[in-house]
Amino acid sequence: MRTGHIGASPFIIQPETPSMNAEATQVLNDVSAIDTVHIGGKATPWIPFAPINDNIQLKYFKINPITGEVVLLMKAAKGEGAHIHRHTGTVMVYTLSGRWKYDQHDWVAEAGDFVFEPSESSHSFTNLSDDANGMALVVSTGELHFLNEDGNVTHVETWRTALSRYRDYCKHHQVPEIDLIEATLARIESHIDLASAVAHADLVIEAIPEDLAIKQAFYHALSAVAPAGSIFASNSSTLVPSQFAMFTDRPERVLSLHFAHEVWKHNIAEIMGHAGTDPAVFARMVQFAHRIGMVPLPLRKEQPGYLLNTMLVPMLIAALGLLVSEVADVQTIDKAWMIAKGDRIGPFGILDGIGMATVYNVTRALAERTGDSTHRRIAEYVKTHFIDTGYLGESAGRGFYQYPHPGFQNPTFVAA
Repeated sequence: MRTGHIGASPFIIQPETPSMNAEATQVLNDVSAIDTVHIGGKATPWIPFAPINDNIQLKYFKINPITGEVVLLMKAAKGEGAHIHRHTGTVMVYTLSGRWKYDQHDWVAEAGDFVFEPSESSHSFTNLSDDANGMALVVSTGELHFLNEDGNVTHVETWRTALSRYRDYCKHHQVPEIDLIEATLARIESHIDLASAVAHADLVIEAIPEDLAIKQAFYHALSAVAPAGSIFASNSSTLVPSQFAMFTDRPERVLSLHFAHEVWKHNIAEIMGHAGTDPAVFARMVQFAHRIGMVPLPLRKEQPGYLLNTMLVPMLIAALGLLVSEVADVQTIDKAWMIAKGDRIGPFGILDGIGMATVYNVTRALAERTGDSTHRRIAEYVKTHFIDTGYLGESAGRGFYQYPHPGFQNPTFVAA
């Protein structure tokens, strides 16, 4: 997907239809408990964008640790900008004043222009304004990876670095802080007791290890404390709802609601019921997925692995099979996939993102179900090299690659 630039030309808004009004009313009802937030323009300071460029100034308004979204104003001195960087999420820029451009594009953004940057886009930008009055509203998600001339990552910008920069500046300059993440965190409650956690839940989404015995025990305990009308949805990657629905007191209200890895970028939700799932409950989950910004993918029948993993897991197992059979090493196998398919990540990078605990549980279950010797060797390999060593993937800082700068992200990784 290419970066998009839209000039400030007139556009047409279609009249609302009754169905649009009904949906809007439902969404408003869903979020009625969220308070409107007003932040004065002088409530937050202009802060230098260190260590990237002190001549770029940022004014933060909202930081969302759940989605990774950061909302800010940006301005820069004439001729200043940010060197080449890659986005892992999307970015939207609305130019308020001045002129600026991406050095890799011909167009120039002026006041009133909108720019959309898709995930995995790379570019540098320069302020073309005659003074430092050029200003833009920026809404970004994901990470920014700043690169040197060799393509190596020199700095990673995230919601955490943004929050740290804001707090450090306020502390050093004795500026009163406002809580940039309060609205998000105020909607989150944590519990260590299952009964109190689900006491008022309309929907419980389970995301515990891919172990059937653990899931069955959980659903048995959940049934004893959850409200009678609540729906139970599993985020299981490979198991199907009929395998644990019988361990609940409401099998007709049990189904699967599976989100893709890095759901903020890959916004699909696979909905799968079992033969006894109430069609009305299934329909509610499809609507729920749509309302939270997902693309609902309803399945007509039970399928281990749903749609995505039914296609993805065989590829990952094949890659692991090539490795344990000593056909090729990790980097060579990933290069084969990335170059041939034009993908930014190979099977072993995907496995690191999934997490080695899940990979082990899936491969062990596959070996037990099939009795296949290759599946057994894969499970043993994962246990020995990752589970027993604590190299559990991206979240642990090391799996097949080391993080936060895995080798496959270096542009030279797939170079000729």
